[in-house]
Amino acid sequence: MEKVDDQEKLQTMLAQMGSYRELMEVLKQQLVALSNALAEVSATTESLETLRKQAPSTEILVPIGADSFVPAKLGPVDKVIVGLGAEVATDMAPEKAIEKLKLRADEIEKSIAQTREEIVKTDERINTIRPEAERLLQKIKGQSD
Repeated sequence: MEKVDDQEKLQTMLAQMGSYRELMEVLKQQLVALSNALAEVSATTESLETLRKQAPSTEILVPIGADSFVPAKLGPVDKVIVGLGAEVATDMAPEKAIEKLKLRADEIEKSIAQTREEIVKTDERINTIRPEAERLLQKIKGQSD
């Protein structure tokens, strides 16, 4: 009877470990997405700061996709259209846009830190269960011999 209880306990532990591994994969994917978002926000902020310093009529290359560009002349950078989320955008002064982008970067950095913390906690949970699962497996193997 004890062997059955041990087997059930082992199966439960293995299922928990599997769930934690799945969670780790999701968290790692989330971390990649957040890192990509942070890189995009940082690049946008840097581009906006650079464009703001350029004189009107400065020649620039505007990306149109697939590594293709159109030459253009810069107009006055007195307003920027910034996405607010949910496919909503508004125009604002470049200084305000930079401020908003920096706040967004701060939020993403906090989310990255929280996600990394969750990854560590999840890994610790797996490592807490593993020795007990290995012990139970050895015990079950010993009982079947």
